[in-house]
Amino acid sequence: RQALWSPDTGAQGTAYKIRVEEEGIYHLTRDYLVNNGVDVDGMDLSQIRIYNLGTEIAINVYDDNGDDTLDNSDYIEFYGLPVTAQYAKYCRYNVYWLLTAGGTGTARRMIEIDATPAAGAAAATHTDTVHYEEDEYYLGLAPGDDARDRWFFEELVLGTALSGTPDPVPTDFTVNLPAVAGQGRLTISMWGYYDTYHDVEIQVNGVFANIANWSGISFHEVTLDGIDLLEGDNTITLICNPDMDAVIVDWFEVTYPRMFEASNNTLKFSHDNGYRYQINNFDASNLVAFDITQATDPARVVNVEISGTNPYSLEFEPPVNPGATETYLVLRSDAGRIPVGLTEDTAADLALTANGADYILITHRDLGWDANGDA
Repeated sequence: RQALWSPDTGAQGTAYKIRVEEEGIYHLTRDYLVNNGVDVDGMDLSQIRIYNLGTEIAINVYDDNGDDTLDNSDYIEFYGLPVTAQYAKYCRYNVYWLLTAGGTGTARRMIEIDATPAAGAAAATHTDTVHYEEDEYYLGLAPGDDARDRWFFEELVLGTALSGTPDPVPTDFTVNLPAVAGQGRLTISMWGYYDTYHDVEIQVNGVFANIANWSGISFHEVTLDGIDLLEGDNTITLICNPDMDAVIVDWFEVTYPRMFEASNNTLKFSHDNGYRYQINNFDASNLVAFDITQATDPARVVNVEISGTNPYSLEFEPPVNPGATETYLVLRSDAGRIPVGLTEDTAADLALTANGADYILITHRDLGWDANGDA
């Protein structure tokens, strides 16, 4: 259902559908491609392209001996993202298309950015945002237009009349925050299930933070500033005060100052240009960095400096680009992700007369068509 765009390769080459669930740098090795039915011996690495939603993305093709053949030590590398919010309610995976031949012009490749550390000021912290959302419970009755995401947390925040207890029952949610360097901002999206007045007490790590009030069967967002946060797990507690009420949580989002420390050997950060960056807390020295400011046009950051001994540090200083805010991903070179799956694209047969349909119409209700096909 996520194949919103499919390449028309004709006789030029073969297309393969790559399914991606998480953000990261993805590695396609010879063994992986062979095990998924790709004829790697018939591939010319100089012709390889990868597309997402109709746009060709820049990729890195590591060809150790430069023979344009995918040998055992070679790999294809690309920056992948999870499915966007626009399509997330319809499907689980984002889809990238690998083409073995075809396309217009020269195949796109990642450029290299010289980031030799110099005398720039060292950045101390960066602003990080952690979005926590679990799509566990679907409620089609939630108000809103078709674009509304109607998946929620499974845990309900209940008043005493529904929980069957004499006192309100606190409902806890845990948000993990790495390398906290100060107070942050907490935003919570909730839905009031009953047509009543909602009164929800919010606590963070056992400390009262605020009361959220709103009315009706409606969504409500509350934003709290100056929240004291902990390194690691933070407990957000919600208490529904009205007896006959139920509140359902859509998502949490925490924005806070974060130190330049990797978590699980990776760090993604955005920062104003013109600084030197030193990222700590890696358990190996085989570290690489990518500029992912433009998701379709990532670049390899080269001439970085690596120091220390478990933990290791990586230091780099990008060229000055006044007024720019740039985004980087730093990780171990062997931490490339593996796609959820890879399958060869097969030509659709919708045009065959044997299908028995006169025509197929794909449209949207906003254009004026009802369920019976009448305007």
